[in-house]
Amino acid sequence: MLLNFRGYDTLLEVAVLFLAWLGLWTVGEREPNSAAAGAWVEKSDLLTSLVRLLAPLGVLIGVYLLWAGADEPGGAFQAGTVLASVGVLLQLSGRLQPAPFPDHWVRLGVIVGLLVFSAIAVGVIPAGGYLLEYPKDLAGLLIVIIETSLMVSIALILTLLFGGSAGLRRGGS
Repeated sequence: MLLNFRGYDTLLEVAVLFLAWLGLWTVGEREPNSAAAGAWVEKSDLLTSLVRLLAPLGVLIGVYLLWAGADEPGGAFQAGTVLASVGVLLQLSGRLQPAPFPDHWVRLGVIVGLLVFSAIAVGVIPAGGYLLEYPKDLAGLLIVIIETSLMVSIALILTLLFGGSAGLRRGGS
């Protein structure tokens, strides 16, 4: 629920992440290099086992951090970075590879956090409130919606920035 007190800086932080991805998409290489694509990683049984173990665990920890953020330290940024670490691990193993252009799902995932946050922030104004002033009876629900969408966007943007590409595609197994 920290988002209730730190809405402006969180909104700007997400906007900065989005602009970083947009810059990468605009001026980035059209053909991702093979090192970022995980081609330099030697495929091994250890790496495969590690990915199979840590990827689901990382997703579970990320979702827990989002859930715990309502009452304890945690929230969208912490959850998003843990999920991004899963994306990094998948890239290093070659299961996800950089793509020169984002497909529509990647573009939606990147922008959903900023769009939802902005829409709710502005949408409360006609109800007699101020920018980012949530109605008391809906504050909890609105914050959960915002934080969930932010988690998705943050995780995806950080994963894409690691790979140095605007999009992702499936790699080998």
